Amino acid sequence: MSMEGRTEQGRQSITPKLQRLMLVLGIPGTLLITMGLIGYVVPDAANLHPLLGNRQLVLGALFIGGSLFLLEAILLLRMVLGARSR
Repeated sequence: MSMEGRTEQGRQSITPKLQRLMLVLGIPGTLLITMGLIGYVVPDAANLHPLLGNRQLVLGALFIGGSLFLLEAILLLRMVLGARSR
């Protein structure tokens, strides 16, 4: 099998997995990071939403969102490196 054939086969096997991974981990992680940063940086964030005034909740959102980002990055790296070795 040629190199082009293997590359195309690797792309086809990764694409559905990447799409599902982005939906399951990427979107909630992005939302939590965004809300956490808004609550942490904006002085009057409680005017936007009352929960953003709670410092512990904001730090928890940053921690959980960052953890989801890290998990997503690890899984993506594994899939990409696994596809290259095939």
